[in-house]
Amino acid sequence: MRTAAGPVVFHTFFEPRGLRHMLVDYPQRFTKRGVIDDLIPVLGNGLLTAEGAPWRGRRSELTPCLAPRALALIVPAMDEAVRTMVDHWDHDDVIDASRDMMHLALTIVGRTLFDVNLGDRAPEVSAAVEQVSRLAYRRTRSFLKLPLRMATPANRAYRRSIDVLRGLVDGIVIEAGKRSPFMRRLHESTASDGDALRHEVMTFLLAGHETTATTLAWTFAHLGRDAGLQERARYEARAILAEGDLTATRLDGLPLIDAIVSETLRLYPPGWMIVRRAEEADEILGYAVPRGSFVVAPVYALHRHPDFWTAPDRFDPDRFLDERVPPDPLIYIPFGAGPRRCIGETFARLEARVLLVRLLDRFALEPVGDLPPPQPLTTLRRPREPVRMRLHSVP
Repeated sequence: MRTAAGPVVFHTFFEPRGLRHMLVDYPQRFTKRGVIDDLIPVLGNGLLTAEGAPWRGRRSELTPCLAPRALALIVPAMDEAVRTMVDHWDHDDVIDASRDMMHLALTIVGRTLFDVNLGDRAPEVSAAVEQVSRLAYRRTRSFLKLPLRMATPANRAYRRSIDVLRGLVDGIVIEAGKRSPFMRRLHESTASDGDALRHEVMTFLLAGHETTATTLAWTFAHLGRDAGLQERARYEARAILAEGDLTATRLDGLPLIDAIVSETLRLYPPGWMIVRRAEEADEILGYAVPRGSFVVAPVYALHRHPDFWTAPDRFDPDRFLDERVPPDPLIYIPFGAGPRRCIGETFARLEARVLLVRLLDRFALEPVGDLPPPQPLTTLRRPREPVRMRLHSVP
């Protein structure tokens, strides 16, 4: 589908062969320039925004830090953070899952990647991220963008939020030093260049907690509406808890819990739309793609497309267990595809497993209020209203 917004042309492909061309086969022909420029004041030239050789080098250097073997070492820290949160809950409590998951995810990122305590900063960071994402999304969609140096109310709010996040990052860099393996690798990969180091810390701070927290909140929202599914998942969780302490190996044996997370990611993919700019003239499936035009992978629409999914709007984790998923992997891309597939996918899924095992062992969920709609901003962000859940202790 070809559309135009003023002078800007977009090519949207619902055909996996077209997406494979852009994301997998010829990713070097397409960049994020012109797509996420309004996030560069926040993220700098970090892994999410960098292109070409700088990106390839940094990606190669940092990938081992987030590989399964390395992440196996941080399971105890993840588990401790989860158990601390769950121990603060009690029977008949009503929680705001959106808020609590943001606090948990920020705590886990702080402990496991940076070896610092960030949990107390969660409300401040969450508000700043919300403001930055909302204003960046608004600027991305606008043809008339006033320079950030101009003192408009929106620009002032944008700069204030950026200053909050930069202050947090500066504190992390100073406090963390080179204590954690991840920070040591960041220092090595950036040659301890101050700006480059801060850019990467900012990238992993934001990307490492915000999208994971949102996914977990949506998981609560849907899991709480199916008592039978909760009971099945509880049986699975308790089976591995009976084997002893949580380890990465034991957490690999959770097919239903993994399916619950996968189904949440299908309905609420963090990267709800992937957009790239063509850096050279190209042709995709017989369609001319001029240089400077944009190619779109409509992830949210693909994940709910009736041609690919049975009952696409229904929360049905069993579709991932009984082979009712599309055979082409380019139809299901919650973490992207190709060389720029999200580096934190394994981290996020591991965190979700630990949380759901500990949660289901202790509590049953009951929704308080209706299912809220999502907010499509720079990512498919947190629900518009709090995800309120009542907790019931289970024997």
